[in-house]
Order: sequence, then C-alpha cells, then structure tokens
Amino acid sequence: MESKRMVARIWGWALAGVLAVGMTVCVPTISFAQVGGSAPSARDRWEQMSPEQKERMRERLKRWQELEPQQREEVKRKFERFKQLPPEDRERIVTNWKRYRDMSEEERQAVRERYRKWQSLSEEDKRRVRERFQEYRNLSPEQKQVLQEKRKRWQSLPPEQRKEMREEFRRRPPRNP
Repeated sequence: MESKRMVARIWGWALAGVLAVGMTVCVPTISFAQVGGSAPSARDRWEQMSPEQKERMRERLKRWQELEPQQREEVKRKFERFKQLPPEDRERIVTNWKRYRDMSEEERQAVRERYRKWQSLSEEDKRRVRERFQEYRNLSPEQKQVLQEKRKRWQSLPPEQRKEMREEFRRRPPRNP
C-alpha cells in the first residue's frame, strides 16, 4: 500500500510538471487575449504543434485517462499549488521533470528507490543529509574528484569488507575538526 502511495505521489508531481509544461502552450494564448486580441482556438493551437508535440499530448491524455478520479483530483491540487510557487521553483520542477522524463526505466526505478529511502528518514537524518550535501556543493572541483575516487574504491570493496569497515567506523570516537 505504501509503495502505491509513493508511486501516486511521484506521478502526482510528475503530472503536475507535465501539466506545467503543457501550460506553456496556453500561456501565449492568455497573453494574446489579455492585450485585446482574440485567443487562438484549441484546434489552431493543435494545428501549430509539431508531430512530436502532438504525440506527447496524446500520451499525456492517455495517462490522464488511466488515472483514478482521486488521483486526478490530487494532480489538480498539486498543479494549483505549482502555479502558486515562485518562478524559480516552478522552473526547477519543470527541469527536473524533463530530466526524469528522459531517463531510462532503470534510472527512473533508481530515482523511485531513492525517494522511498528519503521518505523513510527521520527529520533529523534529512537535516544531516541536507547539511552534508551543502558541504559537498561547497567543495572545490578537485576535492569533489578526490571524493569520487574514494567512493569508487569503496564501492569496489567486497560487501563483507565494507560491512566490517562500517562497524569499525561506528566504534571510533568522533574526530574534532
């Protein structure tokens, strides 16, 4: 049940992003209508779309129709919240959605798994992760490269050796900076 809710949440935000991207077709219409011109009809907008855009719209409509009524309502609520966000947040969501859309199914599965793990963290753990991420972002490119190399070496170790090392690290007293 929890995984169904997680997938529904991901799809909710994803569809809100899709709707937001789809709204880019409507924005010029709204602007045109506001300056006293007549707004192009849906048929006119459809005719102006490329074959790829039309296919994407057909796929979106099909996914929308496959949703349960309560899922549609959730998407609508999220889209309304999306419209209230500052422009930079909306842009970030749309950019992330486009990246997600272009991922392979394997990559999407990894994203869903990371999301599930994130949701299971306590607020304190989430705070610590955010702090560490911010520390990482502040590193120089050279420092990041060193960390990446260490990470690769760590991942190349046998699982049993990594487990032993984790236990050893936990037993050690914290270092002073």
